[in-house]
Amino acid sequence: MTVPLLILAVLSIVTGYLGIPQFIAPVLPGPDEMAAPHAGPAAAGIMIAATLMGLGGIAAAYVVYVKSPGLPQQLAEKWKQVYALSFNKWYVDELYDRTFVTPTVDLANGLWRRVDVAVIDAMVNGVASATMLWGRTMRRVQSGQVQHYALAMALGAVVILGFYLMLLQ
Repeated sequence: MTVPLLILAVLSIVTGYLGIPQFIAPVLPGPDEMAAPHAGPAAAGIMIAATLMGLGGIAAAYVVYVKSPGLPQQLAEKWKQVYALSFNKWYVDELYDRTFVTPTVDLANGLWRRVDVAVIDAMVNGVASATMLWGRTMRRVQSGQVQHYALAMALGAVVILGFYLMLLQ
């Protein structure tokens, strides 16, 4: 895993210094369309500070893991509470769970009970019940005898004609 990371690090440094971003300039917006990059002593100071911090981290890792590999165990025993906090990721996951996850799950469960079950499912079940009731009612009317159907059609035609004649008056 170290070799691919070293290759990526070298290539990123080389492309940064060679100006490879000009290679993709036709695809990306030009400098006139982008905000001006920060320049001057403040930007240089930030870059120097970031570089020194990175080198300091590399040096600290070398000292702790290569020069004296027993040092992490000694530090963990010396500062047990700090080590426990660090080992438990400063309890950020627990805080996030208590602050965001638990309330969101509780809200989702409440909405599920009050909206999905009480409203949506009730409406769907109501439509199903109404359809079954209508089907039971129609089952009594549907006898399978053609003369009953003809009588129903004739009565329907009379009712429609009656309404039409009433509207004409």
